[in-house]
Amino acid sequence: MNYCEKCGKEILETDIYCPHCGSKVINPKKNKNQRPLEIAVISFLVLSIVFSIFVIPFSAIHNFFDFLWAADHADTERMVINMLQFVLSIIYVISILWKIPALVIVIKSFNKEKSIGLGFKIFTTIFFGFIPGVLLLCHKEPEQ
Repeated sequence: MNYCEKCGKEILETDIYCPHCGSKVINPKKNKNQRPLEIAVISFLVLSIVFSIFVIPFSAIHNFFDFLWAADHADTERMVINMLQFVLSIIYVISILWKIPALVIVIKSFNKEKSIGLGFKIFTTIFFGFIPGVLLLCHKEPEQ
């Protein structure tokens, strides 16, 4: 049996909230070795977002001006390549719209000890990068 840290009354091991006072029960069985992995996942996710916000837009702007230069000099092949690079850069920048909410979901799931589905982990591997995705796949899910 466990005891509530707030009111001191006896509670079951499966309780998430104390049935007497309603405070959240701290799970003493939580694997403390998972915390560094969680920090690594969050760090790589944040780095991915920072890269998307600061580096990719500059690349898109450079490609756009390079496209304009190629258009002025009638270099059709270079113009097409630069336009494709510009469009791909814009699509990558738009990916920020789902990277930020995904980061929030990961942080909330780590704090509340909820599991993250396999589909979300694969999504993270594809859109955030290989390292944070693999770290998230290696994260041991809490026992329900």
